[in-house]
Amino acid sequence: MKLSTSALLPALCWTVRLASAGQVYVYDAPMDEMRPAQALSPEVARLVLAQRAGVEDYHGADLNGRGAVKAINDFGRRTSLLDQPTERRQQAFILLEGVEASELNLPNHSQTFTITSEPDVRASRGLWVDLAKQASPATLGKKDDDSVYETMAQFREIREGEPHFSVSNSADKMQDWISDLFAARTHDIVIYFAPSESKDRSAGTMQQWGTYEMPDTQSPLHKRSSPQQEAPLEEETHTSYLPVQSSTAPISSLAQSSPLPGILPACFPSQSACETATRNCTGHGQCQKSYTDKSAADTSKARNCYSCSCSASVLKENGKTKTTYWGGPACQKKDVSVEFWMIALFTVFLIFLIGFAIGQVWEMGSEELPSVIGAGVSGPVKRS
Repeated sequence: MKLSTSALLPALCWTVRLASAGQVYVYDAPMDEMRPAQALSPEVARLVLAQRAGVEDYHGADLNGRGAVKAINDFGRRTSLLDQPTERRQQAFILLEGVEASELNLPNHSQTFTITSEPDVRASRGLWVDLAKQASPATLGKKDDDSVYETMAQFREIREGEPHFSVSNSADKMQDWISDLFAARTHDIVIYFAPSESKDRSAGTMQQWGTYEMPDTQSPLHKRSSPQQEAPLEEETHTSYLPVQSSTAPISSLAQSSPLPGILPACFPSQSACETATRNCTGHGQCQKSYTDKSAADTSKARNCYSCSCSASVLKENGKTKTTYWGGPACQKKDVSVEFWMIALFTVFLIFLIGFAIGQVWEMGSEELPSVIGAGVSGPVKRS
């Protein structure tokens, strides 16, 4: 009896834990096969949602995590290699806050997984807002999070070709809308029943959805994660390379012999950043504005592009003039190419030399052997 009781207690604890975890219901049409329910971490569950929304490019940081690929294969969106983008079914994502699945009349044919140690309600709202911005950066990218959340809470009209995101904390308000969505048979539906925030969980120990990228108005990506895990961001051009004392220093002090570390970018946001990162073009040129992106915002770092304009170095020694040309993003690479006429003459000479050698060998092979080689090798003479 003691043995059975000791074995039953862990099972009951696990059941209570799953009951408090967030439930995710996935409705695909057609349903290939029913898979058993699984327990996924918040990071892996986010990867599944991102793959179904078609924004997995923003979530590649955690793709190598344990069980991520298997979870995407089990619960992700299934597409054929021959399908066109217009033939794929649309996706609908519904976040229900503090609502249980038993409060809604839902079909039974669903794939189900739970999110263990689920994030709090605010983090779940933030994930839904971020997924919507990633799916529609042109229409939602410039809006603040509160505006996007209010839009999702109003059950706006579904747009063709875009994933649909909705949030609610009332089962009565969502029942008719969800029923109509199931009846239309035009969408694959994902419903996340997010439990209310637990009282015994503090903000410091609260697990979030992990780290991922977000689009801005200029389409580059920036990382987004929980505040307690995010390190202060600094401008890359000021931290990746060795600084110099002054941009107006003499050329001899800037043209250091040590190579520049890392891969230099093609553009810099300002002239000072260009001079600092390239050591004033290693003394072989100067930083100039290459172009201005007029479509970028005035405050965007991607609006102006500063790069090195290389100049030739002329050295006079013993009455002779030697000109050296430079290239590369920091004018640190010496141009070792030669004049075309030198390459042409060398090629012609090489062809002539090879042809002459082949001709000599051919001529030697066509010569007849002298008759003296055959003397003394004839058979014995018959004597009478």
